[in-house]
Amino acid sequence: MFESGLKSDDSRYRKSGLQNSELNKRLFPFYVRVNKKDLNVPLAEPDHIIEVQANSYEIELYKKIQKESYSSFESTIKLIEIGCVPFKCYQDINLINNLTNSDDEVKLTSKLCKFLSVVKENNNKCVVWCTFVDTIRIVTKLLNNNGIYAKSIYGETKQEDRDKIIDEFNYGELKVIVTNPATLAESVSLHKSCHEAHYLE
Repeated sequence: MFESGLKSDDSRYRKSGLQNSELNKRLFPFYVRVNKKDLNVPLAEPDHIIEVQANSYEIELYKKIQKESYSSFESTIKLIEIGCVPFKCYQDINLINNLTNSDDEVKLTSKLCKFLSVVKENNNKCVVWCTFVDTIRIVTKLLNNNGIYAKSIYGETKQEDRDKIIDEFNYGELKVIVTNPATLAESVSLHKSCHEAHYLE
């Protein structure tokens, strides 16, 4: 059995994000986790909830979804999607054509418009949490189209690409990671370079 002389209050234990790699190799398939207190991560600030008024097209779509005979689950999903991907919420796309996105441009919903203004104003590295893959793709395109360097990580992203994106975010020029909790919530620590998150859905 391997016995380590490193303790959680040992400066050698804390000195970098790679400090436990050798220990984890020795312990495999078990591993060492470091808690936020060990890493001197600042306490979380209170959430800031931003209310956004839906525009007339979004309100019209909301009413149409309420009138349709969807299941309660499907209706809930569609109502959530209105804020970012409204073109998926109704069969007749032509009715809300001005809210759809093309290959060259992302048309802003009320929520995305406010989100973009907040990210620009804060001008910090941040993580954007979404629920739907369509939202992840749209938000990543929106940010890059507006001069904010962003990349996305979701289920289809290869592990090698994930690692590169995370390294670029922690140590490089990447400004924003757009992802979902199912993919990144528990597996990655981004505290070294980021203390700001946006929850879109």
